[in-house]
Amino acid sequence: METKVVTILNEMAEYLSLAQMKKLQEVLLNAFSFASAEKMKKQRVFSHYL
Repeated sequence: METKVVTILNEMAEYLSLAQMKKLQEVLLNAFSFASAEKMKKQRVFSHYL
């Protein structure tokens, strides 16, 4: 996950200000952690039925 965030930030560095980069990093980390949490939740529900 961290490498994805770094890759995106590196690509956007020439277009965004420092403040915008910090906000983008925050948004990406929240989005990836939320997606990861949802995935884990679905796996737990699925494994319950096995």
